[in-house]
Parts: sequence; structure tokens; C-alpha cells
Amino acid sequence: MTPADVLRWPGFINARSWLSDVRQHADPNLTCILVGNKVDLCETDESRREVPTEEAELWAFEEGMLFVEASAKSGHNVEEAFVRAATDILAKIRRGVFDDNRSPGVKLSSPGNDMALEQGGAKQTCCS
Repeated sequence: MTPADVLRWPGFINARSWLSDVRQHADPNLTCILVGNKVDLCETDESRREVPTEEAELWAFEEGMLFVEASAKSGHNVEEAFVRAATDILAKIRRGVFDDNRSPGVKLSSPGNDMALEQGGAKQTCCS
């Protein structure tokens, strides 16, 4: 989930950078959702909004992302954002999009990383 403030353009500009980082380090089939946040602050005064819904939605579509506008303060559409993401992930699983022979989630920065954890004086290899 990438939140972006609908009241200010810099939040949406930064979302491009965040999305690039996510795509560089995560599974290419990752479900991404752009959440236009703080819609409660422009409900009564639309002039406070710098980012039009249509523009944010178009950018999300062009980037292959889901899109929803929400308010963390009031809770408006917060659950909807999670439901849409979960529904998309479930649909990908059902279509067999994910390769069962590799670990999902974040990619290791260096293959074969033998990270060890110290526990009670003995070293154990992580994730074996």
C-alpha cells in the first residue's frame, strides 16, 4: 500500500519513487494499491485538494496499481483498500501467478546470504 496525500502534489510525486523501490526489491507480481489519503479534509472544501481523483486514478491504472481514496482519520474506505488488495492477491493465487518454488515477498539483496542469528550462545542459520 502506498499512501499519498490528496491535498499536496509532493506526496504523489514521492509515490513514484516509492513504487520504483518496491518494484526493485519485491516480487514482480506484487499487488500494489495507491491510497489517496486525507479525503476527509477536502469533503467540505474541495479547493484544498491539489490532486484530482481522476488524475490519481489514471496514474495508478497506468502503473498497474489498484486505487482507492480514503481517510485514515475517519476510517472512510480504509477497510475497502485492504479488501481490494486481498481480493487481488487471492485472484492471483487462484490463477497460479506465483511460482511455488521460490520465496514470496522481498528479494534478498545478495543471493546466498548466510545470515546467522545468535541464540543462547549458539549460532543458527536463518530461515533454514
